[in-house]
Parts: sequence; structure tokens; C-alpha cells
Amino acid sequence: MRDVPPLDGLQLPPAVRVERDESFVRIHLEPRGGGVGTLDVRVNGVPVPASSGQVELHEAPLLPGQENVVTVVAANQDDSIRSRAARAIWVEKPGAARRPSSLYAIVGGVSRYDDRALSLRYASRDAVDVATVVRRAGGRLFGADRVHVKLLASGSDEPTTAAFEKAFAEVAASAQPEDVVLLFLAGHGVGGADGYAFLARDGPLTAARLAKWLNSVRATRRAIILDTCAAGAAASAFVSAE
Repeated sequence: MRDVPPLDGLQLPPAVRVERDESFVRIHLEPRGGGVGTLDVRVNGVPVPASSGQVELHEAPLLPGQENVVTVVAANQDDSIRSRAARAIWVEKPGAARRPSSLYAIVGGVSRYDDRALSLRYASRDAVDVATVVRRAGGRLFGADRVHVKLLASGSDEPTTAAFEKAFAEVAASAQPEDVVLLFLAGHGVGGADGYAFLARDGPLTAARLAKWLNSVRATRRAIILDTCAAGAAASAFVSAE
């Protein structure tokens, strides 16, 4: 809880207006007394940079021949109040033949921890089973050659913090806007004043860190399944990242 200042003393964020052009979206900010803080710019839900007040669309995760939604939200100087989202719709002209979608899955399960007192019986097994189901069901939906599953589980590729970071980097290097990304994690999860963290084998992975890695991926369709305690505490970090 925090004190709420009188309404006439609110430090309002700038009003946001967006304007389309041939290859970019220009952002206009109208000051309303609260200064300018964080500017959150997204194309199809994926964060993109805004340089000199505009979004270069040729660098954005665009879906060919479909509607692409550009949203811009501005915060006041201390990031305590956010503006309403300004939106622009962009239809990317179809180019070459449309590329079929692929499925990328990062499936993690931690049963054995460096601290043996934390060890679990089934988390690793659950991850193995989920990876198997994703391969089979995904193969029917996408085609076997377009399903890419990275399994990080105790007794297999060890589910360390470094291994998860590498897995996200590999997906980010390959996934395209039309693809689908699934993240499944089974093991210990903790929540507290600092938010949610998933316990990899050798240490915690905060929801903020996971969201940052996920946002490095250009795929516009994403699913997250947390088979852990305190999973609800992760919602705010992932929702604010979307």
C-alpha cells in the first residue's frame, strides 16, 4: 500500500499518439506535467526499440499479409503512472510464399538440486512426459520437421541457469513472428516481496529474467506453463512483459 496524492497533484504521463508511414510508425508525446519515463513499444506483443521517436517496421516481428498491431505506452518520470495504449494497425504486404509456422518448446524439470534437501520425485519425469507429448501432438499440427523441443531435465541435459539461458538464445536465433513458443517448467517455485522465481538446479530464475529472455524471441504466439508452487506470483511479471 502507498499513499495516493490528491488528484490535482497527480504527475500525469504524456499523452501518446502514433502515426503510420510507409516503413515506420512515428510516436508523438504530449507532456501533461509528469515528465516522461519508460516508453513501452510493442509490435504484436513483442517489445521493439523506438529510436528518435519512431519504430522501424522492417526490423519488427511482422506477420506477412496479416494485421500487425503496434502499441505504445508511456510512463511518467518516476514510472508510477502509465498512459493509455496508443495503437496502430499495419498490414504487411505479402512477399514470398507464406512460411509454415514452427513450434519451439523449452521444457524444464528439476528433481535433483545442488541442495539435496530440495530434491523432488516427479518434476523431471513430468518434463520428459510433456516433451514427448509436445513432439507427438506438435508433429501432427505443425509437421515433425517443424517441432523443436529442448528438454532440460535432471538426468538428461541438466536444467541449470546457464542451460536455460542458452536454450532461450537458440530459440531467439531461429523463431520467426509466425511461430509458436512454449515454456514448461516443473520443480520448485517461490514467491515473495521480489516476485516469483523458479529454482533451476543451481539457483533461482526470476520471472523478470524469464520474461526478458522470452521477449528476445520474435514469435508472436507464446504459452507458459508453470508446474510449481507460487506460480500465481509470476503473473504480474509475465503480463507486464506482454
